[in-house]
Amino acid sequence: MKFRFLEKRNNSTLPLAQLLQDLFLEIEISEAVLIENLKVVWKSATDAIIASHSEPVRMVRNTLYVWVDHSIYANEIMLMKNAILEKIRNEVGLTAVEDIRIETGKRKRSVQG
Repeated sequence: MKFRFLEKRNNSTLPLAQLLQDLFLEIEISEAVLIENLKVVWKSATDAIIASHSEPVRMVRNTLYVWVDHSIYANEIMLMKNAILEKIRNEVGLTAVEDIRIETGKRKRSVQG
């Protein structure tokens, strides 16, 4: 998205998902928007039971960290990891998510007032 001087132009079109991803990286709101998009896709990428016991919480170096309330669901997510990553790539167009890591236990929810 930046102007690049003295570089040859690439006369091809880019997918909207790639343009948005580049834009978010430039204005530094990428992680928050990415996580919110992943929360929406998470329900369709996993089944309803797993989605109700887990939630994407952050991205660190192309790794999606998912909070899970019990180790049984963590195991299920790890068994389904490749299928989940495939669905995320197909539905959102995000190639940035390369791996999934699990965090188990109680999660502190922020109080909104």
